[in-house]
Amino acid sequence: MVGSSENVSRIAARWLAATISVALLLGITATPAEASSYDARKIDAAFLTEVLANPTAYYDVIVRSVPIENQGRADRAAQRRIEEAKKAVTDRGGSFKHALAIVGGVSARIKGVHLLDLTRDGDVDYVVKDQ
Repeated sequence: MVGSSENVSRIAARWLAATISVALLLGITATPAEASSYDARKIDAAFLTEVLANPTAYYDVIVRSVPIENQGRADRAAQRRIEEAKKAVTDRGGSFKHALAIVGGVSARIKGVHLLDLTRDGDVDYVVKDQ
């Protein structure tokens, strides 16, 4: 009877060790859920690779909003594009740095996972690393 009890304990210990090992491996290789969803057409490919490698880091970016028809008022159209880009960034916890009227966007600082989400925003045209 003692041998049978030891056998059951060994099997249980092996299952426990295997379960813990799998849990640790999944925890190490997993990326945040937010990092799995992005629009690759709206972000520079090299920058995307960098963000995917470290989605919890903060990045300095330039966010360009979608062009809008200015209907003869280029200054108002540029201002609306800046406001849309700024709102897209701040709604995701990013911090606005500067308005960039010439590109119709803003410079900002934002966490990688939120940056990836930003690429799915309908008001965002393109995101690049601010160098």
